[in-house]
Amino acid sequence: MLMAMHLPGFPVTVPLLVGATLRLRELTEDDIPSWFERATDRASADLAGDPVPASIEAGAAWLQQHRARFQSKLGLRWAIVPKDGAASVGAVGLAFEPGIPAGAELGIGTTAMCMVVDYAFAELGPSEIRAVVLQRNHASVRLLEKSGFSRLEVVPPTAAEPEVLLRYARTRRGAEGVRERPTRSVT
Repeated sequence: MLMAMHLPGFPVTVPLLVGATLRLRELTEDDIPSWFERATDRASADLAGDPVPASIEAGAAWLQQHRARFQSKLGLRWAIVPKDGAASVGAVGLAFEPGIPAGAELGIGTTAMCMVVDYAFAELGPSEIRAVVLQRNHASVRLLEKSGFSRLEVVPPTAAEPEVLLRYARTRRGAEGVRERPTRSVT
């Protein structure tokens, strides 16, 4: 059972965020084929620590999971769409942990990450945003560090997660370094 959190700025609908090169929009059924294509790239799934889906039918469950998390105020997830494109090239989101009302966890993806960090601090009000990555995912580690995130800890392997994880955080005070300021569209 998902529990609702109390974030004063949590939106009623997934907001459209528009930056200079990207749009972040609500996920739809139209995003499932491109999600499946990315999710079945074994190298990418391995670096993200995600399982490879057996069939495209798993996409419906993926979409429903993100919608349920949004309805329960436990997460926001956007499709990443190039400014002049229609198809998504990825997804980025925030996850909110029950019992930690001032924090959010970030799912990362290049410029989209900067847009989401800025939106989260400006509209949702967390005092901190956290990210967890596989230690061997050097590209994501560099992106976090370049974007002002500080390493909090190294999480040793467990039965549930057999790889070493790195936990990062960025506080509201460090938000001035976000490179791209999105505009928020109300649709």
